[in-house]
This record gives sequence, C-alpha cells and structure tokens, in this order.
Amino acid sequence: MNIYLRQLKQTDILQSDMDIIMQSIKTSEKLHEIKFFFLHQHFDLMSIAQLNQLIDILMEILNVKDIKKNPAIH
Repeated sequence: MNIYLRQLKQTDILQSDMDIIMQSIKTSEKLHEIKFFFLHQHFDLMSIAQLNQLIDILMEILNVKDIKKNPAIH
C-alpha cells in the first residue's frame, strides 16, 4: 500500500490488474478493504464487462452463509 501511494501513477494500473484484484476478492477473504480501495481509485479503468463481473462477485461473496467468509460482517 505504501509503494502504491508513493510510487505508482494512475497510468501504471491496467485493466488486467483490475481483473486480478477482482479475482482475489472472490478467492480470498483477506485484505478486502485494500482491494476495494484499489478498485475505487481506478474505477474509471473498468470496462462494462468488468463492472458486471464485479457485481456478480459482490453478490456471491455477500450472500455467503458462512459468517467468517462474509466481508461485510468482519
């Protein structure tokens, strides 16, 4: 996070990086706040397909019955 805030520029992040971040939201319950920060900061880079995929991912992880895996309850 420190490297991001000090070194990276807006143009250093690509759409493929956004795909990786979204996939990691789906596969890991850790560090969701930081992942959502990255998505929020680079929302304008996302395509319509990526936005639809993000909604699907959020619907999937927020409807999980296991409380330990739901980021909204942590």
